[in-house]
Amino acid sequence: MTLLTGHPDDPAFDGDAPLLAAFFIAGYTTVLVETARRLIAGEPADSIADGHRARLERLFDALSSGVVPRP
Repeated sequence: MTLLTGHPDDPAFDGDAPLLAAFFIAGYTTVLVETARRLIAGEPADSIADGHRARLERLFDALSSGVVPRP
């Protein structure tokens, strides 16, 4: 469910920018901390980059489409 589908009867509702910003900051922080943890543990940057990009893509997908359970 997205924010827009949560308010179908309110024609004035066009989203919640501060909430979206908070979700983005929290999500990006999570991605960044995981990447930093792996770098500090000594993993090569080349092997971490693909995972970092994939997690960012999942974050952007979740923010643009709403969060759905993983299969």
